[in-house]
Amino acid sequence: MAAVGKSYAAGTLICTLLTLVLIGGSFSANHPWLIYLDPAASLIYIGFVLYTIYDITTRALADLSDRTLEEALQLVILRALTTCHEDFDQLQGIQSRRSGGLIHVDLLLEFAAERTMGEVYAAGDRITAALQQEIPHCCVKVIPRRQRTP
Repeated sequence: MAAVGKSYAAGTLICTLLTLVLIGGSFSANHPWLIYLDPAASLIYIGFVLYTIYDITTRALADLSDRTLEEALQLVILRALTTCHEDFDQLQGIQSRRSGGLIHVDLLLEFAAERTMGEVYAAGDRITAALQQEIPHCCVKVIPRRQRTP
């Protein structure tokens, strides 16, 4: 949406600039340097169009590729897990990535064997809600694991 807005702004800017150049050129025909205004305005427009293409391409490629999360978001995930530490027994692992505009978080959590699946699901829902409150556009999967036997 930002790229479309920039392209409309560029079109408005260049139309205004070219109109001013044409009006200025028709009123001041006795100034020989005015013939360079039209090519200069066109070069400015070309530069803006190339910048817009670069901006759209870099944003689109970043949204299309999977990449790891920044440390700040990883710390937010850990902080949310510490607030819900009574809901699970052990943290076996966190897998997180950014894919497009979504953040995917897979939590490998260990639960006691005597807990019912209903309790595990309720704990997962609480953890998911805590993470989604901290991180918008977050897709959380709580993956229950068995306790490790010694």
